[in-house]
Order: sequence, then structure tokens, then C-alpha cells
Amino acid sequence: MSASAFNVPRHHSILHRDNVEKNPIPQDPGFSEELYHRLYSESPNELPAVAGNATRKRMHALVDELPEFDVLKTLTRRDPMWAGMAAATLGAKVAPCVPKTANVKKCEDILAGLEMMSEENPENAKIADAIVKAQTALETAVDLDATQAAKLDESAIRHNLRAAIGQATGEIQEAEMALAMLGYGSGQGGSSAPVNPGVAIELAKRVKASPTLSAIIALAGKLTRTARAKRAARSEYARSEVVGVEQTSQVDRLLGSEMALLNDPDMSNDLLIRLTEKRALGFKMSGKDKLAKGPIVLMLDQSGSMCEDSKDVWAKAITLAIYDAARSDNRGFSVVLYNDGVIANRAITSPADMLDILASGPDGGTSYDQAMQISLAMASTKSDIILISDGDAPTEMAATCMAKANAMHTRIFGIGIGSYIGTALAAWSHESTKITDVSKDTQAMDLLFGEGGL
Repeated sequence: MSASAFNVPRHHSILHRDNVEKNPIPQDPGFSEELYHRLYSESPNELPAVAGNATRKRMHALVDELPEFDVLKTLTRRDPMWAGMAAATLGAKVAPCVPKTANVKKCEDILAGLEMMSEENPENAKIADAIVKAQTALETAVDLDATQAAKLDESAIRHNLRAAIGQATGEIQEAEMALAMLGYGSGQGGSSAPVNPGVAIELAKRVKASPTLSAIIALAGKLTRTARAKRAARSEYARSEVVGVEQTSQVDRLLGSEMALLNDPDMSNDLLIRLTEKRALGFKMSGKDKLAKGPIVLMLDQSGSMCEDSKDVWAKAITLAIYDAARSDNRGFSVVLYNDGVIANRAITSPADMLDILASGPDGGTSYDQAMQISLAMASTKSDIILISDGDAPTEMAATCMAKANAMHTRIFGIGIGSYIGTALAAWSHESTKITDVSKDTQAMDLLFGEGGL
């Protein structure tokens, strides 16, 4: 790419205004807009080298020297949200090294206007005098631009750009993970609805500004990868039942009698031909089809003891992993926050809903009664209820609620956070286990996401 300034289309100028909070380079807004254009566009429109463009030309040439910039563009190309975030970060870092614009364009516009006036009033001496002054101002601006270009602190600019590119890359990757966990994005479990860049960036900023939310998102990313792998493996397990014999082209399903032919030089060629034509005899595998399931309702303990030993972070990271599974299967997902009563209950229909849940703070005692009754009311036939808790609770109403769940064909999974796995959790659930380390594949992950899980 040659060293020149860039012609920013009107559409990109509008995107820049919409996706960059404020101009990060107030002394030269044009350079900031051109950075955005280069980050967003597949083929940025370059301007030919012209007088008065020397400073910007040199700035862009310094950008071109950095291979890191090309890597950053793979994240920002055709994405106004990430291009805006990166442009703001780069602009803010490089701003101290950018001189105030020489206003060559403004001088050119003034001169052009005066010349038009002169054509209509060729005898007007005042206009003629103003044209001379405007020409002088333009020449001065061009000379100033050339002087500024020669005095640029190129070493500082390169240093700041490298730091800014690294920072922007990290910010985008963190924001992408946060938004994916909250339900934005087109990947597995992601929403297919249009993303509002302003709303998405605001959500990502809320996560970044909170160490607790950031820790939840980071841990949820690890758990979600494990959960997805377990759920994917279930499709293989579902085909593990031998129900007969069929013609196949898959070597791993060949009957023993067919495999024996591989030891016969004459018959092995015949077997290979039949494999190619899908006529070799192999085991017919089958399994149960995936049944339609009802919504998932998650009971999230917010008693005061959840503040201890990162238990609240663990519980909310598990919540996000379950939320990902619900989205993947197009199942409704609701959360009931409880302590010794019910704090809140809501269906999660947007990333903002989930972020509000994650931002809640633990306080109070522990009782499952009211929360379970509300959870059962929010559930339907073949729903799953996940009861997450770190403490004991009364069990007087447990049998009644379990009977109602059985009548609805609704399963209740109990997940004890930390070392807790008391009699109450077992009484209030069909299956229960504890989770003492959310950084590893555990029995709780098997219960939730393995064979027979969600």
C-alpha cells in the first residue's frame, strides 16, 4: 500500500461517528476517521499524493510498517463495532504524537469560494485582495504541513502504535468472548438477531469494568468448551447400539468376517472394491433420537455465604455454560435468584438480562422452598431445573415439590458449590453432586452435560 492519505466514503464517515464515542485525535479528526476507514474497509480508498498531505501520508506510512496492523484488520474488517473500538484505542494512544492539523483543506475551501465570488464580481477589489490573502494562507498551511511531517517523532509513533494494536487486539478478543457468553454472536449458541453495536459495546464495557464479571466470563469460557465437547460426544454415544447388519463404506463398522478378508491377497481387493461402492457388510448402529425438551430453569443461590472462596463466581460461570447449552438447543432459559426468599425471577431473552443476573450480589440466608415453587411454575413438561447452592436448607416442602416435578416429567439437578453436598440438596433433586474445582472436568460437568444430561 502506497503512503498516502485516504478518501473516506460518506457511509464510512457515518459509521465512524456512530461507533467511535468521541474523536480520539481532536487536533486532526481526519486522521482518526481514516484509521477507522482502513480498519473497516476491504479496500480503503486512497488519495493521490497532493500538497498539504505530507503529515498524514507519513503517519499512514508508519502504520503500514507494522505487520501487527494487518493482523488487527482480520478482526475488524467489515465489522463497524470492532473497527470503532480499535480506531478509538489507536487514536488515543497516538494522539500525543500527532501535530495539530495545518488546515490545508479549510484554506483550499476558502480560496475556492472566493474565486467563485470573483467570477461573479470580477471588478471587486476587496474580493481580489481576499484571494491574495487566501492564497498566502494556503501556501503557509502547506509549508507548515511539510515542516510538521519532517519533525514527527517516528520512534514514539511506532512504539505507541504497537502498544495500541496489542491493546486493541486484546480488548476485541475479550469483548468477543464476553458477548458470546452473553448470547451475542453467530457461533454455536449465539443469537442470530442483528447486533446493535452501541448496546454490544456497552455490555462489553460493563464486563471489562468489573473484575468479578470479567472473572465469571473467563471461567465460563473454559467451562463452556468442556460442556460443548461433552454434548458433542453424546451424538456418538447415541449411535453406539448395534441393531443389525447393513451395507457400508465405513471400515470401523466392518463385520469380523469381512475384516478377515484383508489377510487374503485375493479377497482383499474385492473387499476394497465393495467398500468403495458401499457394499461391504458392517454393523448397523442406532440410538434414541433427541427428544424435544422444555425450558431450563436455573435456581441460583445468592445467600451471603456465596461470597466466600469465589463460590459466586463459580456458580455464575456454570450458569453461563448452561445458558449456552440452552441457546444451542433453542430451549427457553430462566433464572430464579434466591436466598432465604426469592430476590428475582426472569426469563432471559437478551444479553442485557443475563448481565443483570450476573451483576447481582449475594446476601442473606438459604431456603429452597419459595424458589422451587416459582421454578416449577416457570417450568413446563420435560423441563430441567438446576438447583445451585452452597448451603443447607429446610426440607419440609421437598417431597411435595418433587412430586409435582415428577408429575410434570421435570428433572431437578442439584449442584453443590464447594464442599457442600448435604441431605437437603439430595432431598430437593433427582440427582445431585458437588463441584469443588471448576477449572477441571468434574462429576458435575458429567451430570449436567454428559449422557443423560441437559
